[in-house]
Amino acid sequence: MIGILQKTEVSISGGGTPWELALLVILLAILVIGLIVWLYRGVRKNINADDEWHYEAYSLMKTETPKKAQGAEAPPASEQGQASEPSIVEPIEAPLPELPKPAPAPAPPAEPAPSVTKQAAPTRLEAIPLVEPAPPVAHFTRPVTMPEETVPAEEVVTSAPPASAPQPAPSEPFFQTYEYEVKQEQRSRTARMIAVGVIVLLIAVYFLIFPVQEAVNSAVSNLGQRLSQLLKTQPTASDQLATLPQLDIVQEVTTRQSEAVITGRVRNVSSNTLSHLFAEIALVPVGVELTETRLVPIKPETLAPNQEGTYSVEIRTDDFSKYQLARIITADKKEITFKLSLAFPSASPRQP
Repeated sequence: MIGILQKTEVSISGGGTPWELALLVILLAILVIGLIVWLYRGVRKNINADDEWHYEAYSLMKTETPKKAQGAEAPPASEQGQASEPSIVEPIEAPLPELPKPAPAPAPPAEPAPSVTKQAAPTRLEAIPLVEPAPPVAHFTRPVTMPEETVPAEEVVTSAPPASAPQPAPSEPFFQTYEYEVKQEQRSRTARMIAVGVIVLLIAVYFLIFPVQEAVNSAVSNLGQRLSQLLKTQPTASDQLATLPQLDIVQEVTTRQSEAVITGRVRNVSSNTLSHLFAEIALVPVGVELTETRLVPIKPETLAPNQEGTYSVEIRTDDFSKYQLARIITADKKEITFKLSLAFPSASPRQP
């Protein structure tokens, strides 16, 4: 019986989905459901606000519009509700002040009237003497100035509009523009909420679902490799010449008891003269993962084109387990390209 229980426990613990993955899936489901509910409530709230929009609530004039009951006729518009004509300001007629009567002009001095003497009627035709006309008499009149009609400011009374007159209705285009701006603001806020929710959902999916994370990482790495290949510049002619091997090396090892002698033959296969060359040998000690390097000079110091040189180093086989020719460098640390061969070609080399 105990063995059956142990087998049952092993089968239950060994098979099925790991509890960590199940917990992550449950947390992700709760997060997604909460995010969907939050977005739904925000969008529904904005939609209800759009449906219940009345621009009278945002009116600065706070005008009241009578509500019409369903199925009932609207009451006739009263005299107060009708649009009344603008009131006319009638100034009070004030009596004009009486103007002073102008003083009569002074009479000119009287001149003595000519004496009239009776003459006897002429019996015969005689010349009648002409009487000279009297000089004109100038009449002097004083100018009369009319006083200006001035009404004291205290007497000017304007008729106030009646209290029952309706207030002017607000201009409808202003409220239409305001309503449009409010709706646009609500739409932009809804769009921002949806965008933030989608971003949070994608981040949660990336960090909680490991297959999605691996797929995204692999896609990003592949894209980076493709971009690097597209942006990779073609090597120039000088770079291609620099990568060509300039030395041909044949290496031999001779073992004597507990010692090994590494001998290398070097041939200059380039068209340039090389000088002050060193062979860098990498040695791996026994039981140690570190690498020891030794610089061995190549003799002679100067190698002309198609000329050979040699280098040699002795090591103890008890101390080192591996060796390798790492690189060929010059005295100024410049690396020289080379290739390893089993034997030189049959061409007659130039001996030093």
